[in-house]
Amino acid sequence: MANLPIVQFEKKILETVEQNPVVVIIGETGSGKSTQLSQMLHRKGYTDSGIVAVTQPRRVAAVSVSRRVAQELGVKLGEEDDIEKLVSKLEDKVRSLAEGSCMDAIILPLHGSLPPEMQVRVFNPPPPNCRRFIVATNIAETSLTVDGVVYVIDSGYVKQRQYNPATGMYSLDVVQISK
Repeated sequence: MANLPIVQFEKKILETVEQNPVVVIIGETGSGKSTQLSQMLHRKGYTDSGIVAVTQPRRVAAVSVSRRVAQELGVKLGEEDDIEKLVSKLEDKVRSLAEGSCMDAIILPLHGSLPPEMQVRVFNPPPPNCRRFIVATNIAETSLTVDGVVYVIDSGYVKQRQYNPATGMYSLDVVQISK
């Protein structure tokens, strides 16, 4: 966590957010509003059941803030996401099962920002007596055949880049799949 002025107010900010449906925080440039508030809310658990969005009026600022937060959290920019969260939840669930209640499982992510050497792991057959779970974006939708797949579970949603004429900006939105 960075040592920025806003950090000293974390407890008060979180208390205020819990007690109010809308909170406006004002602080000087460089105080940590953009990079620290989202992390405070994440640590408090707000991202367990929803998302925390940080808006920036300029693309350069938005990219800069994203890089800074990813660096501070120790994750690769753009990987934290939804796929990694689901992989983590599945791994926790498999670990929590009673011994002998099911066979071993290997859980593999598959998305476009994953390095190629990690992507090819989904094509390797699982070890004996081991079930393979592949958590994928729509990268696996076309031109890709993974041998041994028995079931496909589709959420019915996709992240899609969309233009908003009101703001004049593009955004990556989760929308229902059309077919």
